[in-house]
Amino acid sequence: MEETAAATETAVAMAAEMATAAATDSAVPRRCPSSARILAETALSSLELGLRPPITSWGVLLVEAQNIEAIAIYPWLLTPMIPVIVTVLAFNFMGDGLRDAADPYD
Repeated sequence: MEETAAATETAVAMAAEMATAAATDSAVPRRCPSSARILAETALSSLELGLRPPITSWGVLLVEAQNIEAIAIYPWLLTPMIPVIVTVLAFNFMGDGLRDAADPYD
C-alpha cells in the first residue's frame, strides 16, 4: 500500500514538473510573436507580395532600397534595415528574458 502511495506521489510530482516546463516553453512564443510578424511583413513586402505603396511599412521602404544605383546616390535608403534588425532582436531578447524568468532552472 505504501509503495502505491509513493509511486502515485512520484508520478504527480513528475507530472507537475513536466507541466511547468511545457508551460514556460510554450508561453513565451505565444506572448512574443511580434518579431515573426515583423519579419513576415517585411519579407512579403520586399518580395512585392505584401503591402504596396503608398502604404508605408518597413518592407515597402526596403523595396525602394533594392535599386543599387539609387543606393549609390542615396545611401540613406538603407536606414529602414536598422529599425527592423533592432526591433526583431529586442523582441527575441525579451522573449528569452521572459522564458528565463519563468523557468530559472533550465
